[in-house]
Amino acid sequence: YSTGYDSFALCHTARYDECFNKLWSKTFLSKEKANYHGNWFSEAVTQTLDGGFVIADYHEEVANLWPVIHKLDANGKVIWSTKLYFDVPIASATGYGSAEQFIATKDSGVVVFGNAKFHTPNVEEFYYIITKLNKNGTIVWSKKYNLPKLAINCSNGAVLSIAPNNVTKLSDEGYLLQLGNAIGNIFPNFIRLDVDGNIIWGKGVKFNCTGYNELTSGGDAVEDKTGNIYLIAIKNQIDSFYEKPTIIKLNKSGNIIWSKSFDKEGWIKNIELLKNNTIAVQYHHYNFRNNNNRSSNLISTLDLDGNILWTKVFSNSSWGNIYYFTQTMQKDIYNDLLVIDSYRSIFTKMSADSLQSCSTKDTTVKNGFTNIKFDNVWFPSEIGYKMADGELREFNNKRKVRILCGKEFYPISDLGNDTIFYNTNSYTLRAGSDNLGHNHKFSWSNGNTDSIITVTKSGKYWLAISSGYCTNTDTVNIVFRDEIKSNLQDQSICPYDSVLVQSPKVNAANFYWIKPDKSIFSQSDIWAKDTGTYYLMLDGNTDCKNIDTFRLFHHPLPKSSAGPDTLLCYNQSYEMQGKGGIKYKWIPAKYLSNDAIANPIAKAPDKQLYMLVVKNAFGCADTSQMWLKVKPKLKVKLSAETQSICSGEKVKVWANANGGNNSNYTYIWNNSAMKDSAYNVTRYSYSWIKVTLQDGCSEPVSDSIFIEVTQMPVAAFYTDPKDSASAEKIIWFINQSQNATKYTWNFGNGKGSNLSNPAYIYTDTGKYFITLVAQNTNGCADTAFGNIYIGEKFRIFIPNSFTPDNDLINDAFSVYGTGIKAYSYEIYNRWGERIFTSSTNKLSWNGAVENKGETVQMDVYFYVLKVKDIENSMHYFNGTIYL
Repeated sequence: YSTGYDSFALCHTARYDECFNKLWSKTFLSKEKANYHGNWFSEAVTQTLDGGFVIADYHEEVANLWPVIHKLDANGKVIWSTKLYFDVPIASATGYGSAEQFIATKDSGVVVFGNAKFHTPNVEEFYYIITKLNKNGTIVWSKKYNLPKLAINCSNGAVLSIAPNNVTKLSDEGYLLQLGNAIGNIFPNFIRLDVDGNIIWGKGVKFNCTGYNELTSGGDAVEDKTGNIYLIAIKNQIDSFYEKPTIIKLNKSGNIIWSKSFDKEGWIKNIELLKNNTIAVQYHHYNFRNNNNRSSNLISTLDLDGNILWTKVFSNSSWGNIYYFTQTMQKDIYNDLLVIDSYRSIFTKMSADSLQSCSTKDTTVKNGFTNIKFDNVWFPSEIGYKMADGELREFNNKRKVRILCGKEFYPISDLGNDTIFYNTNSYTLRAGSDNLGHNHKFSWSNGNTDSIITVTKSGKYWLAISSGYCTNTDTVNIVFRDEIKSNLQDQSICPYDSVLVQSPKVNAANFYWIKPDKSIFSQSDIWAKDTGTYYLMLDGNTDCKNIDTFRLFHHPLPKSSAGPDTLLCYNQSYEMQGKGGIKYKWIPAKYLSNDAIANPIAKAPDKQLYMLVVKNAFGCADTSQMWLKVKPKLKVKLSAETQSICSGEKVKVWANANGGNNSNYTYIWNNSAMKDSAYNVTRYSYSWIKVTLQDGCSEPVSDSIFIEVTQMPVAAFYTDPKDSASAEKIIWFINQSQNATKYTWNFGNGKGSNLSNPAYIYTDTGKYFITLVAQNTNGCADTAFGNIYIGEKFRIFIPNSFTPDNDLINDAFSVYGTGIKAYSYEIYNRWGERIFTSSTNKLSWNGAVENKGETVQMDVYFYVLKVKDIENSMHYFNGTIYL
């Protein structure tokens, strides 16, 4: 069947017991391309020696279609499945394969016989493929036989096909492969293979397009105890379109012993080797010569030399069709033939001597399937069959299968369909007239053993009819209208809810509902949601449809409020603001002190969406939600422009802050609060600098940074000689610095030195400003300063007059010159009295008498001067001074 653009193949396998009761069934669904032609599923099934079964399904692989083999156990359970992949011998070709027949092997494995076709728009190739699987489904070996094209065209327009028709397992565990038409001597009609699929011999007859062919198609085959093989085939007369059923006997080497063709045109179907050493064949005869299109099916028996013993005609009607016949077994004794006509579902049982055990009965199945709707495609299947995709609805109909012929009449229990009675309180159940007059035993569910019973109560009743070792059972449900009790009651539910209202569980009754909006709900149980009155109706009853009613009401709903969305600092607690009901449930419950109260305490590490479910006194619920948003965790990290300074230097430190309430940051620098994230500090020794960050709602956070402080060196020096010297004289610079390793001298004239204690000779006179920079290993530096005077060797100037009138011009007597290290003098008047003596604090005389303060009168005065030069030589001078 097909749905839209896809087509599907169903492979259905069922097992029945000897009384034709079904034990189990298995259905496989294969999806394949819609443009594939034919039904790609195998009709072959075989039982393996371990009691299991092997069947074939198909799977699609890209553009190819290959068989998949399923192994079932005795109860129909799939044990394993093996996909068969056939190598594509033509580049860019597509192909498909088939599994036509199975033969069980001694090791509980199976040999699979099938075809493979590969084609492109211009090329086609055909192969016959045999594959051996072990009991676990593993491929043991696989053989591929190249076949000619499947058809040849004769000049008269006839088309003759070539294809393998049948495989027969032989007594030596080998196989006989029978083919269709042979082309010349190229390909044989029969191939005998050993147990591993190797060709032992091939036999065939030359083919031509005119006249009779020796053999044009093969079929079933049987082997007798001596190894002779009996085959069924068709002789074909091309120019007259007529075919004759044929039987051929071969010896072990494949040589023909005899062949037998029937006079009537038709097709031969199957062959059986009976226990009495005779051969039974079944063939179909058609009659086109008189244009009456009538046909019949025949069964003939022959002895082992090909002589016909008797012939029996069946299905004397238009296109009768015996599908299959076989020899039946009862208590290990083969004594009857069972003939099945699938066209009209007729089963006939006859003895091996052609005598029918009873009249042929038509057992065409009525209502024999469950109709399943898959999308818009209907197809029959067993009750309970499930499909993987699409909408599936089942409509169950009763199925009864019976076999009416045999030496012992097979019992059939049929109590009819389930029934409801509206105007009576009793009903008679009968075993059926077909079961009377035989040695049948009846057993009813109420313990009665008669062929009929009368029931007065609703219920399920069954009847078991036994005959010999076969038992057939049927069940029926009987319902009396007056016993149907619904017990419906009015109900109230929440507006968003629905309630399941069930009709009475009465097997034979079909109920439907009329909803408050007057619409009809066709199922027996209903999920009621809308308010109003619901009517329970009994389907099929025109007198008393209304069984019961009920009304549905709605409870009021609560109004849930989870409170406003709230923004919190990290790790801040918050009291939730739920309200609106008498019962509360917060979802999720995490980070809440209690999820079942209106106002739990929340402390979430990150944003969280909460849903609040509130319920009122009726149990009706309403929901609301709120966001609890949390600012990122407050963090601070210190950094500095440098973490190593010299003692007494300043260092700048920054606080890198994030998270929390950034508009309210406060920095506590060593116990000093400020808004500035930068901090300048002077350090004289090793120390930690700490900052604490606050934002007004988060827990304060801190960080510290270590500042390494290096002690300063001390720069100091003196010169030798000190203070002054004459030109061209060596000056020694004596370094007295401490904690220093590097020195930089500047001698005040653009010259310098990096030595610790350098020496230098000034060539020019003058005053020089000397600097010394002393550094330690960390680059910390200190500077010392000094002066030195470089002049002539000795020169002195002594004034001979001055005017102490306070006009700031020549107001005092003083001595000066070059090369002077120290000097002193005394002043005398004309009478020889000493009136002034110089000292370190009084090097100038202003005309006053010493210790009196009186200015002397204008006159001539005398001085006595002693001078020590820079080389410590003494010089003495005296003279007059005019005042």
